[in-house]
Amino acid sequence: MTAIGRTGMSAPARQAVIDLQLVPGTSVLDYGCGRGGEIRALQGLDLDVSGWDPVYFPDGRLEPADIVLLTYVVNVIEDRAERQRTLKRAWELAKKVFES
Repeated sequence: MTAIGRTGMSAPARQAVIDLQLVPGTSVLDYGCGRGGEIRALQGLDLDVSGWDPVYFPDGRLEPADIVLLTYVVNVIEDRAERQRTLKRAWELAKKVFES
């Protein structure tokens, strides 16, 4: 289940904006997007944003993107093998940057 509901951009995503990793035209996959708060916050930056979450958004676009956000996901997965599978899958989907 989702750890928190988000109404604005997370600290890691804000830092990616500051570091000029999230710039207009960039494709972004929020892997483990929860209820989609981060997606809504990023859409205002003229990014091609999609999201996927096994609980709240299982039919989301789970396809490669320039940047894959895995924000506050790994820390809530208790099973070690599941954590490893999640990291591996998210890494495989990242074309340029993997932000955890």
